[in-house]
Amino acid sequence: MERFETRYLVSYDEMGVNNLVNGVNNFLKYILTQGFKGVGLLSFAARLPPQDCIAERAMKKQETNKLAGPSRAEKSHPAKEPLTVLHVDDDPNDTTLLRVACAKADVDFELQNIEDANEVIDYLSGAGKYADRTRYRMPGLVLLDMKMPRATGLEVLKWIRGHSLLKHLPVIVLSGSELQEDKHLASAAGANSYLVKPPSFESLVDLVKHIGAQLPALPATHGGASRSCL
Repeated sequence: MERFETRYLVSYDEMGVNNLVNGVNNFLKYILTQGFKGVGLLSFAARLPPQDCIAERAMKKQETNKLAGPSRAEKSHPAKEPLTVLHVDDDPNDTTLLRVACAKADVDFELQNIEDANEVIDYLSGAGKYADRTRYRMPGLVLLDMKMPRATGLEVLKWIRGHSLLKHLPVIVLSGSELQEDKHLASAAGANSYLVKPPSFESLVDLVKHIGAQLPALPATHGGASRSCL
């Protein structure tokens, strides 16, 4: 009896294993033939959205969120308006570098670039196309190059300081000149600061960060150039 039970148990285990193996094989066969019928592994992978499609969906979702309006957190803590910075420089390369450096430094500046010193007067006076203050807002800071054709940066600075509504507008001279004479002339004309254009891009990024950190310490502007008018 004991021997019979042992043989029975052994044969039962063998039957159980065989049944299990057969069951797994049948299940896999069903999955491969029926579960993915008409799909196949390659075609199934091909149906997955490509990376650019995923990126496009993410951009669409962002646009949808914008259309949906600000969240409760954004409503309770509204974002500050960027500070309009009037950059006066006739070198387009320096203008481009400054714009990229501002983005790299993550400062909240809205750059308005002008290459002609005479045009600065039109901008600040609101003459011609600059009467549109929605597009050409009054600056809270002027970055002024010294060496320019026609009118020089020094002449522009003197005009600003002689204007009753603009005389308190912060002006930082950003020049390639390291001459002490130029620094003294700019200081005497009323520049808030004199900065020499740095030799490298990373140094320019650090300089932009420094300007952004120093802005609260600069005198408040009055009249048409007040920050409340930005």
